[in-house]
Amino acid sequence: MARTVKAMVPPRGVFMANATLNDRRSSERFNPVQAMSVFFPFEENTHGVVSSFSLNGLKLKSNKNPPTRSGLTLRLSYPNENPVTLDVRVVWNRKLSNETPPFEFGCAVLDRKDAPSYRLLVDRLTKDVPFPRRTLKERRQIAAKTGQDNRAGNRRGRMNVVSRTYAKNFGLDRWGAYYAYARVIDSSSGGTVETNNGKVLMLGSNNYLGLTHHPKVQEAAMGAIKRYGTGAGGARVLSGNTTLHQRLEEKIAEFKGTEAALLFPTGYVTNFSVLSALLEPGDVVFNDQLNHASIIDGCRMTKGIVRFYHHNDMVSLEKKLKQYPFEQSKIIITDGVFSMDGDIAPLDVIVALGKKHNAVVMLDDAHAIGVLGKTGRGTAEHFGVTGKVDITIATFSKSLGSMAGAVCGSKSLIKHLSHHSRQFIFSTAVSPVVCATALAAIEVLETEPQWIEKLHRNRRFLVDGLKSIGFNALDVETAIIPILIGNERMTYALTHALYDSGVFVNAVSRPSVPRELSRIRISPMAIHTEEELGRAVAAFKTAGKRLGLI
Repeated sequence: MARTVKAMVPPRGVFMANATLNDRRSSERFNPVQAMSVFFPFEENTHGVVSSFSLNGLKLKSNKNPPTRSGLTLRLSYPNENPVTLDVRVVWNRKLSNETPPFEFGCAVLDRKDAPSYRLLVDRLTKDVPFPRRTLKERRQIAAKTGQDNRAGNRRGRMNVVSRTYAKNFGLDRWGAYYAYARVIDSSSGGTVETNNGKVLMLGSNNYLGLTHHPKVQEAAMGAIKRYGTGAGGARVLSGNTTLHQRLEEKIAEFKGTEAALLFPTGYVTNFSVLSALLEPGDVVFNDQLNHASIIDGCRMTKGIVRFYHHNDMVSLEKKLKQYPFEQSKIIITDGVFSMDGDIAPLDVIVALGKKHNAVVMLDDAHAIGVLGKTGRGTAEHFGVTGKVDITIATFSKSLGSMAGAVCGSKSLIKHLSHHSRQFIFSTAVSPVVCATALAAIEVLETEPQWIEKLHRNRRFLVDGLKSIGFNALDVETAIIPILIGNERMTYALTHALYDSGVFVNAVSRPSVPRELSRIRISPMAIHTEEELGRAVAAFKTAGKRLGLI
């Protein structure tokens, strides 16, 4: 379903126009659309024509250029048919060269006020009038003029690596009215943030403990800038290795219960780098099917044998482990907390299976640090297997409120990676400011455990509130709360409705999860108050009822 925009389309400028269809199947035999009225909220005395339209959207030419995301109300009619009214949202716009009218823009249909009549109108224009199919000779003539063929089989061969992106972006452009990503924030990532939609409550951040605002963390950043500047100035193996880098590696290794650690620019790069530097032909990788994309991509770049087991299914994992000899090199890789579902891997069982079948265990603990375990040390502490995991990936960009990632393990492992990981050798070192903030955040986590307790109280409050109003909120022990919607467009519609109500949430759909498992993903923060979370639940209730979800 689409968002209605009645409030956005006061009937100001009006124009009447005849418009003919002008798409790939254009023909003079098409009867024109007659008596078309378009109400523009952005400008009076606007005129233009509709060049093409379908059930999902329209393309118009006008003497004025409407802003994207603005709303329009259209009234269309066809001979011997009743007028059809629908609301649309502007998806894209562009200036035409040497044409009249000078502007062209595309709109996605949001609310068909008279859907049966609109469907009849589109059918009458696009189906009832026969048109000849283009011959191969005609298609080749068109391709010679335009540089491309409309047929998928020939398109790639006719387009270069840049022009090909225009065709690929067409699918994204069609989602313009529903697109719910890359919203601009103009403040720090706190409990509330400033956006182009005003101040909104942030329920979409990974800053679980709110440490980006902690005075000790901010003071550490300013002190590092004064002493070290803003950047490292070189790779770690050359001129970018500072005392802060070494202190952070020692601290995170101690924090995770390992011998040593090595820093990388991001968590994604950490996973990718470790796998590309360690795996060789003949190695067998056992991947949970819901592991993070960085793990999947890292495995793709290796020559190892990659086997996937069912999500958190230890029977499936052991069945695949038994298919390979005991002495063959094997590695089991799992997330500690899975980012889309918020559930936890049974790490104690995985460690036991690794020992039983001679397999190394690698753990991505990005979303568990600061959340799981009595002292926030992550999944291993949660299951009582600290020091028994061979390779642990830590990130500082979630609960620790900073940036970068680290691999924690034996001294032999770290020495190998520091000399064989191309990503480590050929990347500029992490900024000393990042190291200082991460060090300060770990210190806060060790000395102020109340933030972990507050996070879990807020999680419980939010889950109970959402369930009480009828939403399918999954009750997990982590800071990630998935709310299953099951419909892709409804997920985006709910995201926009909440955003308009002052609540920032994340829409999750393809390719992160299957379309039928589309969801809203929210994360409370330790710095949220119950009053703020209560307002969020109220916004969910209002939006859910309006969209028919509860």
